Amino acid sequence: MDTSCVRRSRRAGSALIELLVAMLISALIGAAMTTLVQAACGGRATVLGEESALQAARLTLETLSDDLRNAQPYPGGTGGQYEVLQGACPSAFIIYLDGSGDTASYYIDGTQTPPALVVKRTISGTATVTTLVRGISLVSLTYYVSSGGAYNGASTSWTTTANPNAPTAAELPNIGAIYIVAGVSVGGYVRTMSTTVRLRNGPYNGLTG
Repeated sequence: MDTSCVRRSRRAGSALIELLVAMLISALIGAAMTTLVQAACGGRATVLGEESALQAARLTLETLSDDLRNAQPYPGGTGGQYEVLQGACPSAFIIYLDGSGDTASYYIDGTQTPPALVVKRTISGTATVTTLVRGISLVSLTYYVSSGGAYNGASTSWTTTANPNAPTAAELPNIGAIYIVAGVSVGGYVRTMSTTVRLRNGPYNGLTG
């Protein structure tokens, strides 16, 4: 019997087994690396999606807050009173841009996909609509009047309008603050933020901001 052939056969068998083991280990390592990369990418996408939704919610609050603070008194309110709001409801409002009666209306445009926060500015009778933030899922507004209809900065003196989310025409001149809740959905991630805005020029005290 040729023992050299047996030894060569055994060596070849061992080499084949080692090759198979090496291939199996490589496959396992490759699968583990793929899973790790997918998990890392998925985690990054989640973080980016959440951050995008958070930034959009913050942008919504900042836009509404800044424009409400800068609303100007118009002398055409109930009984000839000055008012900075022409209209107000649970999810939309209209502010005066100047003493001439030019306005800006903020509302959710549900005809867009996804729904968007838009502003309709009407200046000298000409209206233009601008999209501000896309993906709006919620805008909730609560209105507060200052005590006695005077400009009063103390929050303890504020009370809500008779209907907290829908002031009457008689209440509009006395509104001093608005609590805003804004929700935004971006890529399936929803973020909600809130703030209270103190109106700079309402109720009107004879001074404009």
